[in-house]
Amino acid sequence: MTDIVLRPGPALLYLERSDGSPMHWPIDVTARAIEFLFYPVILDPSLKLGDIFRLLDACPLLLQVYRQTFAEQLCVEARKGPLHEPDFDDCEFLELRRLWSLDSHNLVYSDILRLHFSMVGPILANGCPEEGVLPGNRARWGVSCSSLRGMLDMPLCLDEEIKIFEEDDYSIKCCQLTARGKCSEISLGEFIHGVLWGMTFFGGPEAEMEFATSFKEAVWSEPMSAETFTEQVLGYFPKAGFEAVLDSLGTLTPNEFEEILRQIPDKWNATKWLHRRCGESLVVKLGFRKLNGRDLREVFGKASWAEDPSTRQPSGDL
Repeated sequence: MTDIVLRPGPALLYLERSDGSPMHWPIDVTARAIEFLFYPVILDPSLKLGDIFRLLDACPLLLQVYRQTFAEQLCVEARKGPLHEPDFDDCEFLELRRLWSLDSHNLVYSDILRLHFSMVGPILANGCPEEGVLPGNRARWGVSCSSLRGMLDMPLCLDEEIKIFEEDDYSIKCCQLTARGKCSEISLGEFIHGVLWGMTFFGGPEAEMEFATSFKEAVWSEPMSAETFTEQVLGYFPKAGFEAVLDSLGTLTPNEFEEILRQIPDKWNATKWLHRRCGESLVVKLGFRKLNGRDLREVFGKASWAEDPSTRQPSGDL
């Protein structure tokens, strides 16, 4: 099999095996990198983020291939050279990894073509509950809206582990890790795209910074209640969900019901489970009393996200 190796510099080496010979003869194809985008690439352990942008400069045709991920604008920024960013001092390296999603209800995979690009911190012996980091694991941060020049000298690698998460929004296991796998193969084109896409989620360098600033001003400039945040920022109106599935909340508050609703096992009858947990003063509408936990959450969720309750005809308070 023919491979290519990406080394610092950068140097893209094509390993060509001569007929009848067990040896691989390296040929420098850095200036012809566009020809090898679909070849599996071996990444040198010493590779840094800056090597990716130097590769784009060494093969200018790549700028056209990656035009949609703002390759040219990023290269302009990278040519200014690295900067020390104190906020990045806890970052040990940059990592591309595969995080797949599986909707187990519909048996549909998603996100299998996209690589997630992160800054990775040190191993935390005690974990970090605020960031969802378990003891013995590393903290990770997205690179979007971060300083490109502050990351140029950071080591860059591929995590060979594949993690698969539950994508069904209405499953009790939603967003939980459900399976693991391993894959060390990646094409040169995938690797470059993963880096550029991760850095330009909101647009080019200027657009990324503008978004970060405007988001902070819009969301955090004034105090905002949780209810206002969910309705105005997220577009989520749980009152519509209550009206859709319940005749009475009983003794529960709306927040308590939402929390309990998330705990019903997927395959259990939701009404029976709720009565055992909350008593029979909580009344599920007749048409939904045979639904399991997963399906009742779906009815509630779709009603809550469907529309602004202010546009609905009044139906009385629960």
